[in-house]
Amino acid sequence: MSVPGEVCAGQLAHDGGAGHRRWLQRDLLHRLPQTWSEREYVCKTLDKAFACAWEDGDHVLVGTKCNQLLRLDTLTGRSRAIPLPPAPPRARETFDHEWGHCGIHSIALSPARRLVATGGDNPADAVVLDRATWRPVATLVGHLDWVFGLAWLSDAHLVTASRDASVGLWTLPEEAVLGDGAGQDEADAAADGEEEARAGGVRPEARVGGVRPGAGAGGAGPGAGAGGAGPGAGAGGAGPGAGAGGAGPGAGAGGAGPGAGTEAATPATPAASGLVLTKDYGRHGDFRKSFGGKVRGVEYDAATRTLATLSLEGAVRLHDPGDNLRLIRRIDLKPRNAGEELVCLALTPSFAAAGRQTDVVLMDTRTRRGAMTIIPSPDATVGVRSVSVQDDLVSFGTGAGKLCFFDVRAGKLLDRAARREAAVGQYHTPALLAPLPFALETGPGWLDQNQTYWDHFANTRVQHACYAHAWDPAAQRVFACGGPLAFGMRGCYMGLWR
Repeated sequence: MSVPGEVCAGQLAHDGGAGHRRWLQRDLLHRLPQTWSEREYVCKTLDKAFACAWEDGDHVLVGTKCNQLLRLDTLTGRSRAIPLPPAPPRARETFDHEWGHCGIHSIALSPARRLVATGGDNPADAVVLDRATWRPVATLVGHLDWVFGLAWLSDAHLVTASRDASVGLWTLPEEAVLGDGAGQDEADAAADGEEEARAGGVRPEARVGGVRPGAGAGGAGPGAGAGGAGPGAGAGGAGPGAGAGGAGPGAGAGGAGPGAGTEAATPATPAASGLVLTKDYGRHGDFRKSFGGKVRGVEYDAATRTLATLSLEGAVRLHDPGDNLRLIRRIDLKPRNAGEELVCLALTPSFAAAGRQTDVVLMDTRTRRGAMTIIPSPDATVGVRSVSVQDDLVSFGTGAGKLCFFDVRAGKLLDRAARREAAVGQYHTPALLAPLPFALETGPGWLDQNQTYWDHFANTRVQHACYAHAWDPAAQRVFACGGPLAFGMRGCYMGLWR
């Protein structure tokens, strides 16, 4: 195999071949999607999987529109529903929506991967669960509308993004972060039970955290989630924006926590929902409310200590989490069509990727001008619904169920090399020499043939939108999930590409 031009013999000798290995890893990453086959998971009775995150190399967490948090074993295909704590009382009522509950839109694991943040029983709340026992650690109350995004800054600091056009910065008390250590024995026992179940083909019946696996509504469907860990996760829990004294995020001269002097959360109160942390939407300093529209996404990059938010005002904002979410830069994205919305966001140390109706926009976050690259979507009429970045490969899911891949270094979508070679060999026509874009497509999943289906979609194939997808920790597989795009349709899709 020839060595790429930028990796010369001198470089290989200098770094012991590390440069060559990196090039081989990138080359393998770009070839993997075309070798994958799909494994679908049963998800009957569930409605639209909106969020997913890999818990470890075998398990995925999935959040659905019907407000189910599921844990899927990708090896056995079995899943269990993780019960959410009941919504605690709140001082201010949330906004009413005629279409009802929105479900879970985000799942995020803390840098140490001990805590899981997700949507709450009330969609305007967020809950933090102990991953060892799945017991509630805290419920975060204060937003007035659905929580769309979650991002951990450290093991004790969490940012929430909401449809109420605000973001909140929350600090968990030390006892919630450290835990009592008792849950680890239960987690180990549960893991042993799962291994025995895999060997014998029997679903484990051991109780975890006092809840029998599979308990709760929707337990029949696979409860997986993928790729919730945003860029920069696992940074060792170091607090972003630490000052000279090495204090936590946002530490100033006094070494206080994030946004010292502005954290307005009331003292934690024991409750059935774990600790209840509250903020007042009407009080200055509790939330940052300078957005011109609902905030659809939030991502944190630990390498650059930068927080990015995506809002329907048509802009990506970069914030300093160490200075009470001070605005660093705003990158405006001019819509190509009237009413075009920004839907999804991914962040790396060098660029951000935002999905909208017709394309994905890559923005250089290192410069003030923020040079942009436009990636056209093959399904421009139904929008981009999810986006993720693995190394220099951008993957995005569409409303028509396609999962596409863009090579940042080459500046193009991956093409169907095998199909192209076959076409050239058969016809030798210049028009067929152009590369054919490569995309994976979601499988049939489950579809509820309700009245909406019979009125508008009878005897037609309904393709499930790819609402969320995530790379596994080894960057060798992708979990994708979604459901029907049309309003009023019920259904679900969950699949692993490997």
